Amino acid sequence: MQNRRSATDWAMFALLTALWSSAYAFTRLAVSPPDPSAGFSPQFIIPVRLSAGAAVLLVIASFSRQAWPALRDWRPWLAM
Repeated sequence: MQNRRSATDWAMFALLTALWSSAYAFTRLAVSPPDPSAGFSPQFIIPVRLSAGAAVLLVIASFSRQAWPALRDWRPWLAM
């Protein structure tokens, strides 16, 4: 196991942190609490965000060319 992190590891961690934290700000803007009629409902925003994230992860997974676990092997799927 690697104990030291490289500059690339820290840069990816910072990028991931920025992406995760920006989701809260963008959701707040999209829902628009001061004037609910100006924004979208949370029931719309949450599924759209989840679907977009899943699509991005599927594209990344397809480009990485790693093997998926077999469907009959349920333990890796449960972990995911």
